[in-house]
Amino acid sequence: GRTSNKDGTYYLTGTGNRMLVHKGDNELRLIAYAGDGTPSVVKVPDGITFLAAGVFEDCDAIKTISLPASLKEIGDDRGFGWVCELEKIEIRGENATYKVIGNSLVNTRTKTLVQATRNTVIPNDGSVVKIAPWSFIIDNVATISIPDAVKEIAPSAFLNMYRIESIAIGKGTVAIGGGAFAYLSDVKCLSIAADNPAYEVVNGAVIRKTDNTFVSPAIPEKPFPEKVQDYEEYCYDLEVPYYCTKILSNALKDDRNGLKVVLPKNVAYDADVSYYDEGLMS
Repeated sequence: GRTSNKDGTYYLTGTGNRMLVHKGDNELRLIAYAGDGTPSVVKVPDGITFLAAGVFEDCDAIKTISLPASLKEIGDDRGFGWVCELEKIEIRGENATYKVIGNSLVNTRTKTLVQATRNTVIPNDGSVVKIAPWSFIIDNVATISIPDAVKEIAPSAFLNMYRIESIAIGKGTVAIGGGAFAYLSDVKCLSIAADNPAYEVVNGAVIRKTDNTFVSPAIPEKPFPEKVQDYEEYCYDLEVPYYCTKILSNALKDDRNGLKVVLPKNVAYDADVSYYDEGLMS
């Protein structure tokens, strides 16, 4: 069904689905999606040209997303949000901008992996050179291999990726955004190729070699028991290497349960430090 609103938007409703659509000049923009928790397959209607960033946030029952050939843009080329059960993405017909490559949605113009699935295999043929923010918020993927062809990993790319045990980064990645690997609760190993010229893992942290900048934690958080009031005894220490002089924005967050950060003197922040919880720092 369809329900129109005074502001020019309207709702499309179907079995378990509700989509808020805005009709503009020669475009239909999908602004928001709400499921009732049961739909495992979501079909974005034909004619939709734009998807808002994070449009499927918290829709963790979705297993398949079907996109129309009319789709031209995804907001900020950022992932769909919390779609941790996602197994498949399909595009109905030929699309000029997006293509499914290696079981992932890829912007072929920018060669950016926009959204991964549980079955993603990142290709090493040059069709993917960047991994977008929020693109890997999925569960139950044991290992991820980032091949040499990938040059850039955006901030928060692997944010909140549960049940991932190992991530291996090749020698070609020369740009990693702040907090790219934050909140990886189960990771046992995050490695970077020894011949990578830009990054290394030191003391459980990803460090940019060129200017000794702390980029992201690379070790798991310790589970925080719900009944415990004082979490400090359950903290592990993340000691930022003494030679680091800068910490990227988003590299650390104040809601990282079970993390005690030990900072060297004279460290600088790449943003306002208000988002850091001084109670977790030594």
